[in-house]
Amino acid sequence: MWLRLTARGRAGHGSRPSLADNANIKMASAFLDLAKLKTAITLDRDVVAAIKMVTRGLFGEQRATKLIKKHLNANGLDALLDKIATEDRQVAETLRSLTRMTISPTVIHGGTETNVIPGTCEGRVDVRLIPGQDSEDAVRTVRRCVRNPDIEVDPYKYTAVSISPSNTPFYEAITSTLTELAPGSVTVPQISSGMSDSRFWRKLGSVVYGCVPLSPNTRASDISPGVHGPNERIDIPSLEFGTKFLISLAQRVLL
Repeated sequence: MWLRLTARGRAGHGSRPSLADNANIKMASAFLDLAKLKTAITLDRDVVAAIKMVTRGLFGEQRATKLIKKHLNANGLDALLDKIATEDRQVAETLRSLTRMTISPTVIHGGTETNVIPGTCEGRVDVRLIPGQDSEDAVRTVRRCVRNPDIEVDPYKYTAVSISPSNTPFYEAITSTLTELAPGSVTVPQISSGMSDSRFWRKLGSVVYGCVPLSPNTRASDISPGVHGPNERIDIPSLEFGTKFLISLAQRVLL
């Protein structure tokens, strides 16, 4: 869900700021409020399974059982994720983003000249929804946070949440293929905070999963910083492993 915010004020000369009403300041304040907003936690079944798996993998069965019993709830979840972050921050923050609506103020345009106080300012906000939420939830949440009547909130792009069940023969084939290529590995369904072409195929009735695994010897934290960044890349062992996985999976499903 992408939103456009428009702040309106009164333009003026930079030398007489008290005669103007700076729209940039209004937008900056709205951006700060949105950046600090804590949205409600929702625990999806597949995300809960992923959190349990990660906790057990990092802390061992005995300690993990205590942590899960104490913290795997709406009140204690962030404390658990903070503990996971001490071991692997990339994984912890990925899980955190899957347990609530995320709101990121990302683009701001205002002003034309250094000596002119702007009368309008445009901002754009990236909202990611979780299963059970829709566009109205996103707009309502942002408007509740941005209380300034001089700021308009308009949605301009929306893609409904889509998901495929994990109790399918295709999912079992993925599990079997990974077990064969990486003995001892565990397959856990998980929702993604990103967007992919899977939504188009699901509309046609297909079961779709995003699964091109890294090499068992590669940590997600080694790859994640480069996603959508300069020199975006993947290591050679992961390219080899992912290719072998896709070929083996295709043979298992189609032959």
